[in-house]
Amino acid sequence: MTQLQFKTSWLLLPLLITFLLAGCATPPPLVEPPSITPAPQVNQSTDNPTRPPTVSAAATPTRSAPNNFAAARGDYLINQRTRNPKIDFDAIIYRVSLTESALVVRFGMQNMSNDSRYLSASFKSTELRLVDSAGNEYRPLAVSDNIERFSLKDGYLPGQANIGEVTFPLPTAGGPFELHVPTFEPLIFTLDQRVTPNTLNVPSGEYPLDVVLYSSQSALSRLDLRLERVTVTADEISFAIAFVNTGRRPIGLGSGLSGNDSRVFDAEGVVYAPLRMSEQFRTAIIPSDGLLPGKSYRGEIVFPRPQDIDQLRFFYPFYSAATLSFNEQGFVRATVTSASGGPPPPTTTPTSAELALQTLEAVLNRQAQALMTSDLAGYLSTFAPELQPEQERIFQRSQQLPIAEYRLVLSPNTILLESAWERGTQDRMTVWLSYHWRGMPDNVFQHELRYWFTKQADRWIVSRYELDQPSLFWWTDDVQLSETDHFLIIHRPAMADQIDEIAAECEQVYTELQAAGFSLDQKYIIFVPIDQEDFRAQTGQGARTLGVAYWSYNLTDEYIQSQGRAFYLNGASLTEYANVDNSFGRKATIKHEMVHLVLARETMPFTPVWLIEGTAMYFADQYRPELRRYLIQEGQPDQIDLTKLTAADQLGQFDMLGKSVGPEYLFSAETVQYLINTYGIERFWEFYRSFTTIPTERLQQAIPLFTVLGSGLGPFRNEVTPEMLNAVYGLSLVELEAAVKANLQQ
Repeated sequence: MTQLQFKTSWLLLPLLITFLLAGCATPPPLVEPPSITPAPQVNQSTDNPTRPPTVSAAATPTRSAPNNFAAARGDYLINQRTRNPKIDFDAIIYRVSLTESALVVRFGMQNMSNDSRYLSASFKSTELRLVDSAGNEYRPLAVSDNIERFSLKDGYLPGQANIGEVTFPLPTAGGPFELHVPTFEPLIFTLDQRVTPNTLNVPSGEYPLDVVLYSSQSALSRLDLRLERVTVTADEISFAIAFVNTGRRPIGLGSGLSGNDSRVFDAEGVVYAPLRMSEQFRTAIIPSDGLLPGKSYRGEIVFPRPQDIDQLRFFYPFYSAATLSFNEQGFVRATVTSASGGPPPPTTTPTSAELALQTLEAVLNRQAQALMTSDLAGYLSTFAPELQPEQERIFQRSQQLPIAEYRLVLSPNTILLESAWERGTQDRMTVWLSYHWRGMPDNVFQHELRYWFTKQADRWIVSRYELDQPSLFWWTDDVQLSETDHFLIIHRPAMADQIDEIAAECEQVYTELQAAGFSLDQKYIIFVPIDQEDFRAQTGQGARTLGVAYWSYNLTDEYIQSQGRAFYLNGASLTEYANVDNSFGRKATIKHEMVHLVLARETMPFTPVWLIEGTAMYFADQYRPELRRYLIQEGQPDQIDLTKLTAADQLGQFDMLGKSVGPEYLFSAETVQYLINTYGIERFWEFYRSFTTIPTERLQQAIPLFTVLGSGLGPFRNEVTPEMLNAVYGLSLVELEAAVKANLQQ
């Protein structure tokens, strides 16, 4: 028998988080009211950021004084800026081009705040004035279309610049020059630094990133934005990103944000909008039904490659930004900054409830660390005095076992009752206990406890606890450890006289399965309770169950991973069959459960139970001729419905009296035997493993609310099993059932 559990499942409570985005204070008259939503404006064409200037009416100097202007014709680097602190905008001269007839200024206005802003539509570049060293004043001859008026339809994003060319008549006198911008201090510049051509050639390539961006918005404060990779090509730059729920509760977003809101800025502040993105980001940044704690929502967003790529900034509304630097070797570094490129904003201040939960987790951390460092006094200090005698025994048992990576954390679903916190209590808090055995780090065991916390004096302690099933074996009674080449056998001391025989049978089974072509782990875990009461306390199963293979599932965005793989041997029920070689003997039971464990990585929570159990019976040599005769004569196979059996979480689920369990096991074995005998072993393994090809995303969408993975998946099993059966064998469930029953009648 196998028992599939999912101890890392979540209760996806309906949760709607909407964005309450307050506007900024009303700015000075030159600035219109700030945007409530981020401005998606791309201020210039990404194919040709600088448009040809629009020629206005001819302008002449307002004053004239003869002077020789001897500066060489060409391009000059300026990079001068001045700020109007009332509106948090900079007026910037990037460079100047001197021709035979004109002085052309590359000029821009940049939003230096961390909020979206609007500039007044009345603010025009035609109001700029150039003054030379002789006091001659010049009006623009022409300006680029995009800066004729500096206002942008959708406003300025944080750090966004609107840049263009302003053409003045060739001055009659030299510098220093002054560029007068309404409401700004004059920009003073000279033409003494020739521009060196930008020859930086960043190679195409894929560069890993490890950047975490965070939000100060309450709705997003537990939804991290992680940049995982940047890919540079000749024409594009793309970012692999993930939104990750780092909180304790599912996150649901009521509206608003999608991948279309992301932007890339070049070093001058020119903005580039996405060219394309992963389909899931077109409408939202997390799934429509929410994102579970610890889960990620991944995808890719592709932008045009800016001409000047030495420094870029990745921007997403309401998050800190990432500034990326490149050189001729490729990617250099990434720095977290504010949205406008300055120092990063502060992280969100934890709420009182979050601080309280952190206090309780600190107690759990001390408890776990004390156990791993053999600190009995420190361990006991986390429990109430009345619990300490029992906990001292539990602690001493733990020191006999090769436990590693012992951790205690509050369940992410934990809700703090603040009124109870003020009274100094928190009752029935779900705690996850996880560990693995030394040398087996890929087989993590996880259990649920319920802790009652009480505040005594100035510290919090555990005043009561309850165990879930399966219980921690060393918490419920004394233990001993026996180890063989391939097994770690943890048992009660009273079972010591049988352990040598059990160990020998386990090693025989290991050798037989290895010879049969199975790929086995180096070591497996076995728990051996002392009696029926002990077995039921550990597994929840009664005397009719001879063994239970157990594992849980860890469901990630990319895969389903089995963990906590072990089996429990019901030594009390097997006593009369201990040395008997039959279908219900101890060795056959060990082999049955071992087949389950060996196939655990390839057994999905939606693999039909008849396939799981039928395979174990077949390869454990339990489906012997006498049992087949029993099925034909007494088992009423005509009453068994394979479609109904496919929906079951366990055999016998739909029979309250339990009379159908045995026949259903035998019919499952008959079905597996039919498939192998008719179509061959290779095709059978193709069918068994085909369930691992189901996309994780499809399963996530099918998981019912308020369920654990492995239960409540009947409809999903009935959906995917016919698909896999038809793909491998060209059969439907009805056709397979009819063929098996016809074979039984021959």
